[in-house]
Amino acid sequence: LGCGWLDVDSDLWYYMALEKLFVSEDKNSINSNYRTVNMSSDSTIQAGKTYSSIDTPQDSNPEWEYVTNKNAQKRSDHTTSDFDTLVHLLKGNIGTGLLALPYASKEAGYILGPLGLLFLGLIATHCMVVLLESANTLCKRNGIQTLDYAETMQFAMRDRGAHKIVGKISKVTVNTFLIITQFGFCSVYFVFIGKNLQQVMSQTYCIEWSIKAWIAIIILPIILFSWIRNLDNLAPLSTLANMCLIVGLAVILYDEIYQLVTNGSSAVPVASGKVKNIVLSLALFFGNAIFAFEGIGVVLPLENKMKIPAHAKRVVYTGMLTVTILYSSFGLIGYLAYGDDIQASITLNLCGRDAGTAILFLLTKLLFAYSVFSSFLVQFYVPMDFLEPYVYQIVRMNYLVYKYPRHHEAIKTAIQLTFRTILVLVTASLALSIPDLDDLITLIGAFSSSALALIFPPTIELLTFWRDPNRRWLRVLPRPFWIIKDFAIISLGIIGFCFGTFASFHNIVGYFKNKAESCDICEDDVYQTACHLVQYNI
Repeated sequence: LGCGWLDVDSDLWYYMALEKLFVSEDKNSINSNYRTVNMSSDSTIQAGKTYSSIDTPQDSNPEWEYVTNKNAQKRSDHTTSDFDTLVHLLKGNIGTGLLALPYASKEAGYILGPLGLLFLGLIATHCMVVLLESANTLCKRNGIQTLDYAETMQFAMRDRGAHKIVGKISKVTVNTFLIITQFGFCSVYFVFIGKNLQQVMSQTYCIEWSIKAWIAIIILPIILFSWIRNLDNLAPLSTLANMCLIVGLAVILYDEIYQLVTNGSSAVPVASGKVKNIVLSLALFFGNAIFAFEGIGVVLPLENKMKIPAHAKRVVYTGMLTVTILYSSFGLIGYLAYGDDIQASITLNLCGRDAGTAILFLLTKLLFAYSVFSSFLVQFYVPMDFLEPYVYQIVRMNYLVYKYPRHHEAIKTAIQLTFRTILVLVTASLALSIPDLDDLITLIGAFSSSALALIFPPTIELLTFWRDPNRRWLRVLPRPFWIIKDFAIISLGIIGFCFGTFASFHNIVGYFKNKAESCDICEDDVYQTACHLVQYNI
């Protein structure tokens, strides 16, 4: 799981990574939609659908999908200790979203920002536990081994008597948000890499190209690497990327301490100005913060692989408490160190003070660029494995294999590579359309992450435990409390969704009106770059 330090914020990645590490099933037999695979005595996958022979609902029929092929593993596959699960949880949450938190703190102030991060972290942690409890309860009621995020929503809907079509629509909705989030991350990575390369080349070789030019340059390498069809081949790249990220964070901490000691801080305690501006700032803060907290998707796959699944909640509490404290501290220190000059990614604030620091910071930005490049490949790999079976159905892959049996591998490869190339171009097009890093992060965070982290989990809890007299909380707190609590979290998610999306679009419109890229703060005369050294023969 070497790629976990990167922004792995969807359960899609963990489905694949955990399957690679813990499951020795033949991938072809798992992914096949045209033959029957016997998984166990009480669970069978047929024609791409899984049916359980125990405790099935009375309306069970071939159209009712219990679980997806990738998630139909028996609990006998449990091999992960509590500590290993904790490490994986930390890896799945701590990523490049961390680098935007100082900018998020700027939008709210150095008092309200860290407090807001703590508040959102506690709610995100609670929603993870809620999702765990709901999925486990639904599994017991229906005699199912495991459920993923989307299937948990589907079962919760059906558990309350919703029509099977409504259940399928809810499942598709959750999967759609997961895919939007995944490809949104990829678009953010395009802009992040492009912005860092732009700054590095400008400071090193005095090459003054636009960020769109650098994004266009990296499209071809990303397309070529996206053609890698085996996650195992990416493991060495991801392990190296983890090391680069750790070294980069250490360099950032060094510069933050130097800035605080030598220059003090110009940060403000809370957002100020007109009411309209304060609301927009808080909405932007919400989008940036919730973008970083999008780790709820890794919870169910990790719990499904634990030796003692009952310990999952304590692992989540421990891991997310660590993540929340880290996020709040990193956001606070970064904003205090750089003040109003803080950039959408704190790496852009690394400006050399002499020849040594100039070289160190340029190398650090290259390390982060490589780290995010590797993260793109991993993030992109899993949606492909998720979407490609549907593409095969659309192009009638089984007919093509029947028609041209000698060339079926070549046909499959051509379809895969074409589809992957198209989706890389789609994510690159979004990055080229909105090449402003902070606005793109806010848009992805507010639009999709708020739904996955704050809206869907309490909705699932309400549907699952609405009439459950054995609900654990009812022994301590009255029923109205947790109902009001869930509706409050859903309301917070909806408000953040609406205002955050509006604020990001508001800024994006302003960006297109001004038609000007943000200036490079390292061009100030007080900083030293390699370009300056060459120009002045220093």
